Amino acid sequence: MNIIYLMQYVSRRLHTIVRKFFVQDGSWEKVCERLDLVENAAFADKEDSFAKDLLAFAEPDCPPLIATGETFVSYGVVHIGEAVFVVGPVILATESESRYKLPPFPAGADELPFLYCCKADDMIAELLLLHNLFRREICSSHEAADYNYLDHSVTEEVHREFTNIVFKYQEQVSNHNPYDQEVREVDSIRTGDPERLKKSWEHSYRE
Repeated sequence: MNIIYLMQYVSRRLHTIVRKFFVQDGSWEKVCERLDLVENAAFADKEDSFAKDLLAFAEPDCPPLIATGETFVSYGVVHIGEAVFVVGPVILATESESRYKLPPFPAGADELPFLYCCKADDMIAELLLLHNLFRREICSSHEAADYNYLDHSVTEEVHREFTNIVFKYQEQVSNHNPYDQEVREVDSIRTGDPERLKKSWEHSYRE
């Protein structure tokens, strides 16, 4: 599997940084499709160190985790056994209380660049992609939302949004042939079908 391509995909979807930390030797890879998040050296250095500290949140055999700070700056953490993905920062557009709290963010308001604002279901969707591609047992959007949020209404909202997304992309598959390849990939992600996504990627690479 082309892991860098996968990380680039998630980075583009959430307009943020995706890191992969290797558990055994502590090495790491970083992908960011937004240059403004990495070109500011002062912010980037502080943020890199902050992201490494978030490995303390990583727990094997758990759903993807979302940790949120006081200003709704949020990160996702996904443990896949031999490595841990850390995704963020983003601004999570919800007033609901996360079970997991970030330590104080190292950058002041004047140093913080414009961060992408997304709903809980958007964040969970991309974290589930990273999680489920490396697992035999699939984690559902409902399980991930329930694991992360104290407010049960968020779980219901995420489940409802996922249902709407599934129907929307199923319609696009049948009606928009010029974008068939991309739509199949997105549909595979939204419906939690990693095998279909892998086959789609393999087909693209052979082309």
